[in-house]
Amino acid sequence: MRRAVRSSLAGAPPRERQAMMRQSRRASTTTVATYRDDPLYPRIEGAVTSILVKGKVVAPVDVLVDMGLLAPEKLEDWRRGRVQPHTPLAPAAGAPVPRA
Repeated sequence: MRRAVRSSLAGAPPRERQAMMRQSRRASTTTVATYRDDPLYPRIEGAVTSILVKGKVVAPVDVLVDMGLLAPEKLEDWRRGRVQPHTPLAPAAGAPVPRA
């Protein structure tokens, strides 16, 4: 059974969501004391929790799939060596696309 996760990104307007994604990429400002303030933290925590309910191991790619940022079919392509090194992995349908 999967628990619903309330994310600060959930229901946010697209522009606000993009700003939150940009802000969360600022790794230099995230510290051990402030990592819980990151806008993506609730989503990551929910994904890790749901993965741990199923098993004992959490792989980073499983977190991305559970968050909807990586399509499962693209993950299988990557695992089987079908993705070229510079080919971007497509996010799952409807997932926000991070911008550089």
